Amino acid sequence: MKLTPYRVELDSRTTVRTNYGRMPRIALQMRTDDVLSTLLSGAFAGCSEREVVAFMNAGRQFVLPSQWAFIQEFTPAHDLYVLLDGSAAVSRDRRILGRVRAGEVVGELGMRTPGVRTATVTSTDRVRLLRVEYPDLSDLLRRRPTLAARLDEIGATRKARERHPAFP
Repeated sequence: MKLTPYRVELDSRTTVRTNYGRMPRIALQMRTDDVLSTLLSGAFAGCSEREVVAFMNAGRQFVLPSQWAFIQEFTPAHDLYVLLDGSAAVSRDRRILGRVRAGEVVGELGMRTPGVRTATVTSTDRVRLLRVEYPDLSDLLRRRPTLAARLDEIGATRKARERHPAFP
């Protein structure tokens, strides 16, 4: 199933047809400035604006409805997501491990060598995501080492937290 939304219908002023039904027109795409602000205040805090714009341009925005598992445990990992709006629940073996909010990255653990997903991420309300596929991401990270270091740092922090004895 294709996850990207259809083009806006020219004769419709208030709604847009998507793969998931009709949604308000404003829900389809965030303005570039808003996406940049979300990324710079979230996962990419400390990165330069130029690098974050390059990351944004490597991906595509799309909207998913509530209760949609956009990452599923034990499936092949071939992309990375950043929540731009909304929230999602992260679970493993049907146990909730935590929540992901706007500006946070998911799917980064399989970034360097795409493998199998270690958790399921399900939208808790309607979410707007930025999806970057691994071939595009690999090319970007080769050209932008600061971004690569930031994503490695995010992944290392998550792995360290999972090894902590208090982690469920």
